Amino acid sequence: MTDLCFGLETEYAAIASAKIAGEAAQSRVVGALMEQARASLAHVPALGDQGIFLSNASRLYIDVGAHPELAGPECNNPWDAVKYALAGDEIMHELARRANDAHRGTSVTLFKHNVDVVSGVTWGSHESYLVGAASLERVRREIIPHLCTRLIFSGAGGFSTRDGFRFTLSPRLSDYIAHVFSNSTTSQRGLVDLRDESLADSRYRRCHLICGESVRSQRAAFLRIGTTALIVALSDAECDLRSVIPAKDALSALRLVASDVACSARLGTMAGDVVSAVGVQRYYLERVEAYLGAPFLPDWAESVCEVWRDTLDRLERGHGAVARTLDWAIKYELYSAHIHRRGFTWEQLQQLGRVCPHLDPTLADGRVGPPGTGLLDSAGSYAGAAASAFGRAEAQRFDRRRLADFVALRSELLELDCRWAQLGPNSLFARLDAAGVLDHRIPGLDDSTIQRARTEAPATGRARIRGAFVARAQDDRRRYVAGWTRACDMGGRLSLDLRDPFCAEERWQALKQDELPEGLVPDEPRSLLSSLLRRWGP
Repeated sequence: MTDLCFGLETEYAAIASAKIAGEAAQSRVVGALMEQARASLAHVPALGDQGIFLSNASRLYIDVGAHPELAGPECNNPWDAVKYALAGDEIMHELARRANDAHRGTSVTLFKHNVDVVSGVTWGSHESYLVGAASLERVRREIIPHLCTRLIFSGAGGFSTRDGFRFTLSPRLSDYIAHVFSNSTTSQRGLVDLRDESLADSRYRRCHLICGESVRSQRAAFLRIGTTALIVALSDAECDLRSVIPAKDALSALRLVASDVACSARLGTMAGDVVSAVGVQRYYLERVEAYLGAPFLPDWAESVCEVWRDTLDRLERGHGAVARTLDWAIKYELYSAHIHRRGFTWEQLQQLGRVCPHLDPTLADGRVGPPGTGLLDSAGSYAGAAASAFGRAEAQRFDRRRLADFVALRSELLELDCRWAQLGPNSLFARLDAAGVLDHRIPGLDDSTIQRARTEAPATGRARIRGAFVARAQDDRRRYVAGWTRACDMGGRLSLDLRDPFCAEERWQALKQDELPEGLVPDEPRSLLSSLLRRWGP
């Protein structure tokens, strides 16, 4: 089997309903979660004041912006990558439950969300793929058309406010990705992160993708990591893998794909013709299939291709063919039914989304202000405000009650979107799944397997060694620390070399004076930014 190495990181939104508010509330939320993690999980402190490493070889920490993040272990197949991401959800939900039991009067709720259109905050699900040191620039360049079009199966679905209020296949990519390449993961975000953090020895580099979204569908998550890993493998091996979409058109192509629930929009190609997002994905699928059996492709490549091809075939039949399978399509069906029950269409929602901020600034962020505020009243009449903003003819198409109904409907849709992303059995996704109305599961990712992954590390590579190290260290965890590329026994003054992602045996050496780790208090965040979510109840 060919060794590949990749992993997923998930950023969680955390809110608390309590008699506390503001920045202090967020500090208490994340502090309570880490307190429970230290008390209930097998772990050792992470090197460099960066959270804790768990016995399943993953890392839990508080990231910039005061949100919890769980970085899964290094994996060599997409089943494991998805399994550990789902196990991370279970771990985080259990920590929230314990925090609620320990702190009466405060209810902590976690969300595997992507975008809060009210506050403008976004949470990512990043990916890392190991490539040869000489291949990094080529891989980064050649993977862009795939990233712009894979959202037809990997998109989380949700709402965009870029042009009114409308449904999008990928809310994070629609409104929050500003560049193709970027050195920042928190502002001016790009599809690909250019920071050089190899997290391995000099033979390798890390291709770090920051454009991913958290999804609940197993098939969507499986295809996202499996297809991308295979394309990275082809590029790393210098196969014939031409760039389908011109780099200068990548972001416009991405937004066109994200806005097209029919998945039929035509994209201009390097060859001068046009092709749909499904067509771009078929190109990549065919390139992978052309190399099946090659030594640089893993033995699971054919299985991924089968799911890939089946999903593309369904997408060509329309979103209804994946309306029980992929996140965005499930949401689109649910939300369409809801808006139709309220007497609206998607087109009307988009149009009213454009009008609303002009007519009443207090409604621009989704909040409904008290009577007597905003342009609706200060202009003397609704008709006067509408005419002032749009002219008499267009204003006649709106009335004040219709605008109020739209604002109420928008709030309902945004809450549904949050409920979908909520961790635990009460989420909208979990209830639909438990009712048996969804068809998204991948064989090999059953509940018992996911539960074991909460404590067991992958079976190969340095993740196996790190997990075993953490498990052994529980008798006196104060003397141990761990990182991605090494772990330390401070009592024995020994260092465990983990720079080789594929190492099979433990390699210990004396810990030199200049290798002494700094900052052995791992769990206190160095700074806490303002609250991340508008505070809906749990």
